[in-house]
Amino acid sequence: MPNLDELYKLSQIAVPIIAIFAACGVYHQIQTFKRYEALQFLEEDRVRSARALLFNNLIRQEQSSPTWWLEDDSLEQAASLVCASFDIVGLMSKGANWEFFGIEWANSICWTFEILESYIADRNPMRYRAIENYIPLQKDGGPRIRSAALHPPATEVDGARRVSRIVNS
Repeated sequence: MPNLDELYKLSQIAVPIIAIFAACGVYHQIQTFKRYEALQFLEEDRVRSARALLFNNLIRQEQSSPTWWLEDDSLEQAASLVCASFDIVGLMSKGANWEFFGIEWANSICWTFEILESYIADRNPMRYRAIENYIPLQKDGGPRIRSAALHPPATEVDGARRVSRIVNS
């Protein structure tokens, strides 16, 4: 039968190991919560409507003016909201969440950035400082984002289906 000294030494070894496993569990729980919050933000009705408005007016209509945001206030507001929402997602997706958003939101990130690039350059002459977290989502995302961005989604519903599949799995 082990004596108290041996049990004490064993507990001194076991407690830090248990604490490390608990810290890993808490870290993963925080990452999951950050993903949930970002997804909840991206899937708000007003953000989805803004992306849909941009998609319907700028992607489907191939003949848009180079300064479309000056001609239509609703498009300018939608562009501003989309830029701000992806900037927040870029801020929240640093670290372990980067790969998740890079894979699952690649199409939306890339097609919106492509159509908003001239708007961003016009509104942020200081080299995109106002949305500095949106830029890496598109520019530094690696081959997965670029290859996934070859074709924009057919509809905004496609993106929502992917998200619900991920969240429910």
